[in-house]
Amino acid sequence: MNQMKILGEISPTTDEHGDSSNIISLRGSEPLIRKLTSAGLIWDRDVRVLEQSEIRSIAGNCDIYSEGDAIGDMLFLREGWAFRYRLLGDGRRQVVNFLVPGDLIGPFTPTAKQFVATLTGASVCRVPRRDIANSNRECPAFSAAVEALIAAEYDLLAERTVSLGRRNAKERMSHFLLELLERLRRVGLVADNSFELPLTQEMMGDALGLSIVHVNRTLKALRSEGLATVGYGRATIHDPEAMSLVADTEDVSQIPHEQVAASAALH
Repeated sequence: MNQMKILGEISPTTDEHGDSSNIISLRGSEPLIRKLTSAGLIWDRDVRVLEQSEIRSIAGNCDIYSEGDAIGDMLFLREGWAFRYRLLGDGRRQVVNFLVPGDLIGPFTPTAKQFVATLTGASVCRVPRRDIANSNRECPAFSAAVEALIAAEYDLLAERTVSLGRRNAKERMSHFLLELLERLRRVGLVADNSFELPLTQEMMGDALGLSIVHVNRTLKALRSEGLATVGYGRATIHDPEAMSLVADTEDVSQIPHEQVAASAALH
């Protein structure tokens, strides 16, 4: 994986002459703002914490940060796809989770516990932790929103553990596709139950604990049964309700709006 670290490479928000030309407005259809506001996490007045943040464009197939890095900022995915992964001593890789526009990249601890890399070209929004700390006074809803996104991430990982431990290949793949469908729908990136899916079968196998042969066979089965079509960088879910029965789940995203909004409301 090519390395293109975020830390220390982002230009300051203002230069010595006070130029703030690289402050990018995040209003409108921005997935990150859409995700937070649609779930009732923050209001328009709280958006300024993100609007004054720094943006970095990163090429595909580059590490955003590495395991063991000490990073003093919180990173959000503004555009593109990324993924978390761990490497074993012999080089074997385990994909932990995929990140879509609007997701919190992390890190969740002062020292990163895993790698995060881009899948496609992406832009990353960097918010210094001190700004988040200051927002506790000025924009408490934003800090609560960050906590809620972290909690939602752990919910996703818990559900992935259930898939790896108890669901068969067809159930795992069905749950995985439905999860992505719902996550992308919430940020306006789904049309007619179809969405961009820039993942190889190898990467899906890494995430779901399946061989490439097994992934290919499972996708063919879903297509032949009229449930989903995956190929050429896109996925289309033909019958979400039927797939939910296959995946044995009611909440395909495992990120209920009510739970997240309630978390923010407590603050």
